[in-house]
Amino acid sequence: MTETEQSDNFQRHPGTDQNAFARRRRVPSQLVVIALVLIVAASIAFMVYQSAFAPTKLLGYFGLVRQIQFNSDGSLVFAAGTGGIAVWRPSQNTQPKIVFDEGVQYSSLAIPPSGKLVAAVNDKDGHIWDPDGAHVLDFSTAMPDCDRFLSPSFSHDGASLAVSCREKTSKKWRIKILDLTTMRPRQELEAPPGQLLDWIDFAHDDQWLVSYGSAVVDPQKKDHTFPGHVIIWDCANGQVLRSTFSYGDGFRCAAVIGSGQAIVVSMYRSAQVWLDTNDLEKTSDFSTDGFAILTPDRHSLIAPHWSNGLQRFDLETGAVNVLIPSHGALSGLYHLNRDAVALSSDGSCVAQVARLVENTSQPESKLQMQNLLDDRQSRCKVLVVDARTGSSVRS
Repeated sequence: MTETEQSDNFQRHPGTDQNAFARRRRVPSQLVVIALVLIVAASIAFMVYQSAFAPTKLLGYFGLVRQIQFNSDGSLVFAAGTGGIAVWRPSQNTQPKIVFDEGVQYSSLAIPPSGKLVAAVNDKDGHIWDPDGAHVLDFSTAMPDCDRFLSPSFSHDGASLAVSCREKTSKKWRIKILDLTTMRPRQELEAPPGQLLDWIDFAHDDQWLVSYGSAVVDPQKKDHTFPGHVIIWDCANGQVLRSTFSYGDGFRCAAVIGSGQAIVVSMYRSAQVWLDTNDLEKTSDFSTDGFAILTPDRHSLIAPHWSNGLQRFDLETGAVNVLIPSHGALSGLYHLNRDAVALSSDGSCVAQVARLVENTSQPESKLQMQNLLDDRQSRCKVLVVDARTGSSVRS
């Protein structure tokens, strides 16, 4: 076709090339629209995923939370610390349902299976309340011969409360078991010489009481490996059924948990698990960094790790699942409290405390460490997740 013929053809069909040009312009515009739709859909999907798998954050506690615990059906979370006793209902709200004894420092708490009482100690004294905060008993009144209290534990039948305490005159540590009908001690168990009774717990059948006592050592001693004395007591006659020493890398022993015929002892950098208390020579050791809890089926151990966060260890396969990661799951800079962890009685929900770090510009500075040690100025969140998947538990 000659140049003249091409010109005549364009004049006879002037819209042919113009329509093709318009179509070529519309194609990029359509791609942009499709891309925007995909971005919006991805953003919505991410928000839904984040909402489903991010921890439920319980707010409103001013002070350092030292211990948390679920009630029997897992519907309430209790916290004890430097700001008093707080209670949340995770499925309905993120602010405390009630706070009582606000501003009083508490180090440990216990709740019976009935959920009708709350016991807590603050070193010099201890108290029992009902869940609405009405006062029931002072430990100093029921046990006037004692001047220090460390660990309360309710029996699983709800009939007794065991308390580790120190006598005023002899300075010996004992476990006193209170009858909750009379609110008076009915039995005493004496610790070995030179041993504290840091943590105690009833075994699930209430026939045994498990205690962990760290050694009383000279503060000037340079060796930082301290022996811990694990004792299994017969509650019927007070006799020692089993006694063994365990060594932890530092002062902090998180807890002893009696679970059926199993025991977990949490220390500074490890957790020892006895799946059969008839054979205390056979133990399993796990690398943890705080409070370790055995699941009710005794198949898994839930424990914090200093770098990974809160993990679930499968005792049979060795598989590890991170439930609350140490980074990325929290808004702002929070420090996970590795000693404040709780598991609901049915094993479905787990909670851990996260503490706000004020000096976000210098996360490794001495000032930040001072903030971590300043209990009264702390602000804490309680994070609650599904104990198997790490997903949110909000309804």
